[in-house]
Amino acid sequence: MEPDYVDLFGVVTTPPALQGAKSKASPLEKLAKLMDEASTLEAKIETLEAGLASLRGHLQESVSETIARCVSIHRERIAFFETCVPQEPRKRDIRELLVETILDFADDLEERFGEDVEDIRLRWEDAPPEGMDDLAASVAFDLYEDAFGLKIPPELREIMKLAIREGKSPQEIPEVSEWMAQNDVFGEGPLGKPSPKRKKGAKAKANAPKFDPEAAAKGIYRGLARELHPDKTQDDDDRERRTELMQQLTRAWTERDLPTLVRLLHVHGSEGVKADGLDDATVEACLKEMRRTIKNLEWRLTSLEYAGHDLGGGPIPTSKWLAVPSLLESLVKARQSQAQEELQEAERLRELFPDRESVLATMHEILAEQARERSRAQTAARKKPGKAQKKKR
Repeated sequence: MEPDYVDLFGVVTTPPALQGAKSKASPLEKLAKLMDEASTLEAKIETLEAGLASLRGHLQESVSETIARCVSIHRERIAFFETCVPQEPRKRDIRELLVETILDFADDLEERFGEDVEDIRLRWEDAPPEGMDDLAASVAFDLYEDAFGLKIPPELREIMKLAIREGKSPQEIPEVSEWMAQNDVFGEGPLGKPSPKRKKGAKAKANAPKFDPEAAAKGIYRGLARELHPDKTQDDDDRERRTELMQQLTRAWTERDLPTLVRLLHVHGSEGVKADGLDDATVEACLKEMRRTIKNLEWRLTSLEYAGHDLGGGPIPTSKWLAVPSLLESLVKARQSQAQEELQEAERLRELFPDRESVLATMHEILAEQARERSRAQTAARKKPGKAQKKKR
């Protein structure tokens, strides 16, 4: 063991590195370092995920009763407006305006409170057309041909046109689907788009060793277990050291803790065990996989930090919310105040329309104003001088 190093200030520290060029890290050392980095990132991600869930739960709980009251009032208002929709053909304009208003209310309920309003949409949204006329079907068919560069046999053309006219996908027709499969329409066949040429290194890449965490952990465990077994020594101190290492090794293998296994291999394994536990090709494959894993973990960590912006307090990262409790307290107060305003607005709107007559009267006023706007626009268009009048001037 290296002696303690005392710096100029009398502090015992790690001895300074020897002067000269640093030795190049081996692939196994690089792998151990990357695994440590991945473990650190995973711990940060776990902390942020748990903290973010707690923040959101606390905010939701602080306004849950008020929001539930708001949602109830909004649903009552939608149900009331639904009873006001006239069925008479001569009141089509009023009906269309009321349906549009109901759907706007539903969108608002979904966007502001996250409510599922699919049942309201199903009742009032126009159903899609059941089919197309011949002209529309022909146009759609031509677009379909152009999009895929197809040369379709004449006997299938009418079948496909009929499918398009009925609002179906041509691929749903068995004859068409079979013809596409036979001619490899979406692959490398004569009618399909050519696939990109295989790169020269593609075959080598395909044959490259793949990262198998289970196999890697198993190889390390077996090699170290044979070498570190306590029965391989007669020295009591060495036996105690080996027993402790075997306990760490067994625990890491049981938990499939590959980073710990790699660190044990790196520190306590002989060159022969290192070669048997992880050959060079496998180490390189592990390095590639770990670099890819770290990039994904960094992306997740960044996403979780940005998720704090969505809490409503401005561009504050999640870690800052967790570190400063006073920020959350101020946000809770702001949320509660906002929820109270939402409730007051919902109650005010309910008071504005106490009965069916008030709703229909408002719809008539809106239609009348729309008619006046159209009339003003037409009058302005008639007064606007044309090109011939401008030339005379």
